[in-house]
Amino acid sequence: MLDYLKKEPKGISAEDLERFKAHLAIDLAYSKNSICLAVSAVRTYFKFLKLDASDALTGPKKPASVPNYIPEEDVARLLETAKPSVKEYALLCTLAYTGMRVGELCSLTVDDLDFGQKTIRITSGKGDKDRVVILDERVEVALKAYLPTKEKPTERVFVSRVGERMTEETVQRIVRACAKRAGLTRPVTPHVLRHSLATHMLRHGADIRVIQRLLGHSSIATTQIYTYVDTSFLRETFEKTKPKY
Repeated sequence: MLDYLKKEPKGISAEDLERFKAHLAIDLAYSKNSICLAVSAVRTYFKFLKLDASDALTGPKKPASVPNYIPEEDVARLLETAKPSVKEYALLCTLAYTGMRVGELCSLTVDDLDFGQKTIRITSGKGDKDRVVILDERVEVALKAYLPTKEKPTERVFVSRVGERMTEETVQRIVRACAKRAGLTRPVTPHVLRHSLATHMLRHGADIRVIQRLLGHSSIATTQIYTYVDTSFLRETFEKTKPKY
């Protein structure tokens, strides 16, 4: 900062600091996070010197946090890796294609599966709101392969090796283990798979109200976080669709 402004701290004005901030953004192409760190450092420095030139200096507004998701090819790799275990494959397919929460998966019963109507009823979900999601063909095949292998006939779809209700911690562990075996570098959890389904469906043109109903959101404002698109996708779409003036 001092090298750029070529002034002693006491001679630096608020306008000088704004000019320095613009220099970081325009000339050095700093990211918003980096600019925020630089602004924080400048403010701390001026506070230490008991100077007030930085009092009005603020960092750029950070973008709203967005859901973590993984690319479609990573979801495909995850499912392929789980195939040797009919139980793990059925569990991951159910999460990946329905977007249900991990607690909803653990509470799922055989009676909730309607193979005739190709639907799954999710009961006692968040806020005690029941809903119906689509039973995808791949999920149906996976479940039909897994259900006969259960050691004990229980009402729960997914159970532990001793036939008890599967815990959320166990589901989390299975997902992490499969992601590790698949060689995925990004953190993968059941909630990441939920976010991934919503993000990919929206990118393929799904109506946001369909996503809202699928995920069981009481407010569409919650679902709108999935309308975020990362910069690379935005640039790719712009290049494909921009007018040729």
